[in-house]
Amino acid sequence: SPVNRADVVLHATDPEFDPVPNLPSNHHQVGPLTPASSLAPHAHDELADSVALVSISTDMQGEEAIVHSAIEALAELGITPVVTAPGRAAQLRGDHPGVRIEEFASHDVLLPRSRVFITHAGHGSVMNGLVYGVPMVLVPWSRDQPGVARRALDLGAGAVVDRNSLSGSTMRAAIEEVLADAAIAQSVRRVSDRLRTQDPAGQACRILLDASEDRRP
Repeated sequence: SPVNRADVVLHATDPEFDPVPNLPSNHHQVGPLTPASSLAPHAHDELADSVALVSISTDMQGEEAIVHSAIEALAELGITPVVTAPGRAAQLRGDHPGVRIEEFASHDVLLPRSRVFITHAGHGSVMNGLVYGVPMVLVPWSRDQPGVARRALDLGAGAVVDRNSLSGSTMRAAIEEVLADAAIAQSVRRVSDRLRTQDPAGQACRILLDASEDRRP
């Protein structure tokens, strides 16, 4: 496979989140490649906006139930949802008129304003949540997502809702849990502060440049 033949393999993840013993020498965990991960730590001031980011997969795995349950729960809690739902925004707007539902929107803009991040537990989404220090409610849907959600839970970054028990009431209970739990807030802030002092893009470039130098005759 290309991974086995590659001189260098870069993983956009964090060793604390994805501990891999005996990682091959040509594999490098450089950290989450998101713009904020190379910025100085933020002050974690209380957010002025009562917003929740709700995001589902670009692969359209049928996880629209996450959006329906989240919107119901957030309305009861008085928190404004902002939804990103690639390929399904128009359909979901018909179901939820008056809710901001976009095909795509910058998580780097929305996450700093969000009290909670509700998502399908895709790896990239969870890493973004950790970078910005936002407590998460994760509803793993398929593929690697149950494992990603389990690692986020072990890290103390939020709560997990089983897709088979997903409803407005179970979603509301999970949101209330993560917003009330000081330990979750402390955990995501600790991870965020550490990630935001790193330079993943710079590290990735240095590794590639070093590999290129090594291959020169």
